Amino acid sequence: KILSLKRESQAENLFTKEQGQHIYARIRHELRDLPSPGLLVLDFHQIKHITLTCLRQILRIFHERGSEAFAAKSLLIKLYDANWDLKESLRLVAKEESLVLLCCDSSGNWEVLGNLTHALRTTVEVVQKLARATSEQVSKLLNLRLSAASNRLRQLYKMGLVVRNEESLPITGGRQFVYAFVLSCPFWEQQS
Repeated sequence: KILSLKRESQAENLFTKEQGQHIYARIRHELRDLPSPGLLVLDFHQIKHITLTCLRQILRIFHERGSEAFAAKSLLIKLYDANWDLKESLRLVAKEESLVLLCCDSSGNWEVLGNLTHALRTTVEVVQKLARATSEQVSKLLNLRLSAASNRLRQLYKMGLVVRNEESLPITGGRQFVYAFVLSCPFWEQQS
Protein backbone atom coordinates (compact mmCIF):
# COMPACT_ATOMS: atom_id res chain seq x y z
CA LYS A 1 0.00 0.00 0.00
CA ILE A 2 1.21 3.50 -0.81
CA LEU A 3 0.41 6.48 1.40
CA SER A 4 1.03 9.81 -0.31
CA LEU A 5 1.99 12.43 2.25
CA LYS A 6 0.93 15.22 -0.10
CA ARG A 7 -2.50 13.71 -0.66
CA GLU A 8 -2.87 12.96 3.04
CA SER A 9 -1.89 16.45 4.18
CA GLN A 10 -3.30 18.28 1.16
CA ALA A 11 -0.16 20.42 1.25
CA GLU A 12 3.29 20.39 -0.30
CA ASN A 13 4.83 22.21 2.67
CA LEU A 14 4.64 20.49 6.05
CA PHE A 15 5.56 22.83 8.87
CA THR A 16 3.53 22.16 12.00
CA LYS A 17 3.59 19.57 14.73
CA GLU A 18 -0.16 19.08 14.16
CA GLN A 19 0.37 18.19 10.49
CA GLY A 20 2.95 15.62 11.58
CA GLN A 21 0.63 14.20 14.21
CA HIS A 22 -2.19 13.86 11.67
CA ILE A 23 0.07 12.00 9.21
CA TYR A 24 1.46 9.82 12.03
CA ALA A 25 -2.09 8.82 13.04
CA ARG A 26 -2.93 7.98 9.43
CA ILE A 27 0.24 5.89 9.01
CA ARG A 28 -0.54 4.06 12.25
CA HIS A 29 -4.07 3.30 11.05
CA GLU A 30 -2.90 2.08 7.62
CA LEU A 31 -0.14 -0.05 9.14
CA ARG A 32 -2.53 -1.64 11.63
CA ASP A 33 -4.96 -2.56 8.77
CA LEU A 34 -2.20 -3.90 6.52
CA PRO A 35 -2.13 -7.70 6.07
CA SER A 36 0.95 -9.59 7.27
CA PRO A 37 3.44 -9.65 5.74
CA GLY A 38 2.91 -6.20 4.33
CA LEU A 39 4.69 -3.08 3.19
CA LEU A 40 3.50 0.48 3.64
CA VAL A 41 5.26 2.96 1.37
CA LEU A 42 5.46 6.52 2.67
CA ASP A 43 5.55 8.50 -0.55
CA PHE A 44 7.20 11.91 -0.18
CA HIS A 45 6.62 12.88 -3.83
CA GLN A 46 5.68 16.57 -4.23
CA ILE A 47 6.60 17.43 -0.65
CA LYS A 48 8.72 20.53 -1.14
CA HIS A 49 9.50 21.52 2.44
CA ILE A 50 9.17 19.78 5.79
CA THR A 51 10.33 20.99 9.18
CA LEU A 52 12.20 18.76 11.58
CA THR A 53 9.34 19.24 14.08
CA CYS A 54 6.82 17.82 11.61
CA LEU A 55 9.17 15.05 10.45
CA ARG A 56 9.82 13.92 14.04
CA GLN A 57 6.08 13.49 14.56
CA ILE A 58 5.71 11.43 11.39
CA LEU A 59 8.70 9.22 12.18
CA ARG A 60 7.42 8.33 15.68
CA ILE A 61 5.85 5.29 14.00
CA PHE A 62 9.33 3.81 13.57
CA HIS A 63 9.63 3.56 17.38
CA GLU A 64 6.60 1.23 17.36
CA ARG A 65 7.83 -1.16 14.67
CA GLY A 66 8.83 -3.88 17.11
CA SER A 67 5.39 -4.03 18.72
CA GLU A 68 3.18 -7.08 18.30
CA ALA A 69 0.53 -5.01 16.48
CA PHE A 70 2.98 -4.28 13.65
CA ALA A 71 4.75 -7.65 13.45
CA ALA A 72 5.65 -8.63 9.87
CA LYS A 73 4.76 -5.15 8.62
CA SER A 74 7.42 -2.95 7.09
CA LEU A 75 7.74 0.72 6.27
CA LEU A 76 9.53 2.15 3.27
CA ILE A 77 10.21 5.83 2.65
CA LYS A 78 10.04 6.63 -1.06
CA LEU A 79 12.15 9.62 -2.02
CA TYR A 80 12.68 11.45 -5.26
CA ASP A 81 15.98 12.69 -6.63
CA ALA A 82 15.05 16.37 -6.46
CA ASN A 83 14.55 16.40 -2.68
CA TRP A 84 18.07 16.16 -1.29
CA ASP A 85 17.16 18.34 1.73
CA LEU A 86 14.51 15.85 2.80
CA LYS A 87 16.99 12.99 2.73
CA GLU A 88 19.39 14.96 4.92
CA SER A 89 16.56 15.78 7.34
CA LEU A 90 15.63 12.10 7.49
CA ARG A 91 19.26 11.20 8.13
CA LEU A 92 19.46 13.77 10.96
CA VAL A 93 16.23 12.69 12.68
CA ALA A 94 17.14 9.00 12.31
CA LYS A 95 20.48 9.62 14.00
CA GLU A 96 19.03 11.78 16.79
CA GLU A 97 16.15 9.39 17.48
CA SER A 98 18.16 6.15 17.03
CA LEU A 99 15.91 5.02 14.17
CA VAL A 100 16.54 2.78 11.20
CA LEU A 101 14.83 4.02 8.04
CA LEU A 102 14.66 2.08 4.80
CA CYS A 103 14.55 4.52 1.88
CA CYS A 104 14.15 3.93 -1.82
CA ASP A 105 14.55 6.37 -4.69
CA SER A 106 12.46 6.54 -7.85
CA SER A 107 14.95 4.21 -9.61
CA GLY A 108 14.53 1.47 -7.00
CA ASN A 109 17.92 2.00 -5.33
CA TRP A 110 17.65 1.51 -1.59
CA GLU A 111 19.57 2.84 1.37
CA VAL A 112 19.28 2.43 5.10
CA LEU A 113 19.51 5.69 7.05
CA GLY A 114 20.20 5.85 10.75
CA ASN A 115 21.42 3.60 13.46
CA LEU A 116 22.35 0.34 11.77
CA THR A 117 25.61 -1.28 12.79
CA HIS A 118 28.12 -2.49 10.23
CA ALA A 119 27.40 -6.09 11.26
CA LEU A 120 23.66 -5.67 10.60
CA ARG A 121 24.30 -3.83 7.31
CA THR A 122 26.48 -6.74 6.18
CA THR A 123 23.82 -9.23 7.23
CA VAL A 124 20.99 -7.46 5.36
CA GLU A 125 23.17 -7.34 2.24
CA VAL A 126 23.78 -11.10 2.51
CA VAL A 127 20.05 -11.76 2.90
CA GLN A 128 19.34 -9.61 -0.16
CA LYS A 129 21.91 -11.49 -2.25
CA LEU A 130 20.63 -14.91 -1.19
CA ALA A 131 16.97 -13.99 -1.80
CA ARG A 132 15.98 -16.69 0.74
CA ALA A 133 18.27 -17.01 3.74
CA THR A 134 18.32 -19.23 6.79
CA SER A 135 20.33 -18.66 9.95
CA GLU A 136 22.56 -21.53 8.95
CA GLN A 137 23.36 -19.99 5.54
CA VAL A 138 24.10 -16.58 7.06
CA SER A 139 26.22 -18.24 9.72
CA LYS A 140 28.37 -19.99 7.11
CA LEU A 141 28.71 -17.01 4.76
CA LEU A 142 29.66 -14.56 7.52
CA ASN A 143 31.66 -17.08 9.56
CA LEU A 144 29.46 -16.63 12.64
CA ARG A 145 28.10 -18.93 15.28
CA LEU A 146 24.56 -20.02 14.50
CA SER A 147 23.21 -18.13 17.53
CA ALA A 148 24.88 -14.89 16.38
CA ALA A 149 23.42 -15.24 12.89
CA SER A 150 19.97 -15.96 14.36
CA ASN A 151 20.21 -12.91 16.63
CA ARG A 152 21.16 -10.64 13.73
CA LEU A 153 18.29 -11.92 11.60
CA ARG A 154 15.86 -11.48 14.49
CA GLN A 155 17.02 -7.86 14.93
CA LEU A 156 16.60 -7.13 11.22
CA TYR A 157 13.12 -8.65 11.37
CA LYS A 158 12.14 -6.41 14.30
CA MET A 159 13.48 -3.40 12.36
CA GLY A 160 11.29 -4.31 9.39
CA LEU A 161 14.24 -4.77 7.01
CA VAL A 162 13.58 -8.47 6.42
CA VAL A 163 10.48 -10.63 6.48
CA ARG A 164 10.39 -14.22 7.59
CA ASN A 165 8.41 -17.32 6.91
CA GLU A 166 8.41 -20.46 9.01
CA GLU A 167 8.95 -23.63 6.98
CA SER A 168 9.23 -27.28 7.90
CA LEU A 169 12.46 -29.17 7.36
CA PRO A 170 12.02 -32.07 4.90
CA ILE A 171 13.93 -34.81 6.73
CA THR A 172 13.43 -34.07 10.42
CA GLY A 173 10.04 -32.36 10.22
CA GLY A 174 11.44 -29.58 12.40
CA ARG A 175 10.78 -25.89 11.75
CA GLN A 176 13.06 -23.08 10.63
CA PHE A 177 12.69 -19.44 9.64
CA VAL A 178 13.52 -18.40 6.12
CA TYR A 179 14.28 -14.69 5.71
CA ALA A 180 14.01 -12.38 2.71
CA PHE A 181 14.93 -8.73 2.23
CA VAL A 182 11.73 -6.70 2.43
CA LEU A 183 12.16 -5.17 -1.03
CA SER A 184 12.62 -8.61 -2.60
CA CYS A 185 9.24 -9.88 -1.45
CA PRO A 186 6.23 -10.52 -3.69
CA PHE A 187 4.09 -7.90 -1.91
CA TRP A 188 6.59 -5.19 -2.89
CA GLU A 189 6.48 -6.14 -6.57
CA GLN A 190 2.68 -5.87 -6.53
CA GLN A 191 2.89 -2.28 -5.27
CA SER A 192 5.61 -0.93 -7.53
